[in-house]
Amino acid sequence: MYKRAKLNDIYEDYIVFRELNPIKKSLPQFNEIQSKLGFSHLPRKKENPLDYVKALSYIFQSVRPFQKILYIGDTNMSDGGVIKAFTALRTYQIVGIITQEEKENKIEFEGNIVKSTKWMNMKHILKMVEDNGFHIDYNTVVIIDIDKTFIGARGRNDKAIDNARMDAIISIAKKIFPSFDRETFSQIYSTINAKKFYPLTNDNQDIVSIISIVIYSGAISLKQFEKAFELGIIKNPISFFGSCKIKNELLENIVENVKNNIKMKNPTPFPTFRNEEFKSTIERMDFLPDNTPKEKLLKEEIMITKEVYEAGEIAKMNKAVVFGVSDKPILSSVPKVYSLLKPIYEKEMKLYPV
Repeated sequence: MYKRAKLNDIYEDYIVFRELNPIKKSLPQFNEIQSKLGFSHLPRKKENPLDYVKALSYIFQSVRPFQKILYIGDTNMSDGGVIKAFTALRTYQIVGIITQEEKENKIEFEGNIVKSTKWMNMKHILKMVEDNGFHIDYNTVVIIDIDKTFIGARGRNDKAIDNARMDAIISIAKKIFPSFDRETFSQIYSTINAKKFYPLTNDNQDIVSIISIVIYSGAISLKQFEKAFELGIIKNPISFFGSCKIKNELLENIVENVKNNIKMKNPTPFPTFRNEEFKSTIERMDFLPDNTPKEKLLKEEIMITKEVYEAGEIAKMNKAVVFGVSDKPILSSVPKVYSLLKPIYEKEMKLYPV
């Protein structure tokens, strides 16, 4: 039998999504942060890591004057960039732990970042960090990345998060196209969701999703798109839409909405997709019986990473505050008003492993 828990058992509403508006309403919202720090934009984790950590720091310091940060994440580029940006602030003593499950068990040190290839190493790494003079206590804020760290552990359970996202995109596509071929669409999506196209998509799933749907519609072929991108004809999403001949009225309306959101610099230009993503994510939490083979569980069901949950328990026991961060928009994580569904941080999930 699997134990169940909620993210908020650890976070207690100390959570910030893409919009940098903390769930805990007593904390400063982004309008205040923007005014105080003079931002002309919404800082993003990947694009503006230094401004992003300045915003987080402003939020943290409104709780109490922390001197230390422990950051737990899963990606060298994104989470590693945040750790380096916090280090550059020279405000905190900071240690980062980045884990991605691989076959070979390795623990490596890169300055103040510990890199691990096994989630089961978490307690051992915390002990190593403690032995090296970093003590988790009342003066510490522990930041735990939500997606593919606290839930859907990267390299172990992250396919379940990817499957939830694909469920959402396909749900929208099926409403647009009466006859829908999942295999063909998946091939298009896999092509667009590659690093090669990051200059166009900025690794934003809103953009990846709408471009994939438009290409699937036949408004432009995948080959035409790739050639136009290589030649520099398609440089941004607006130029992509300008290169297409959309004949489907429903899709045309969706694209117009996305274009308007991009022009207004909305960081979530495809809200229809994000609303669907929330529903499909919730549907993949604690929906399979406990006796399901673990291979299927890991692929299909989003679960809490037990080792990370336990790290959160240790932090709380030592009087630290634990913050959850996610680059996903709030639409992907919180239901619409009057919905009977719970936000993801209040949804019970299995802890894996047993």
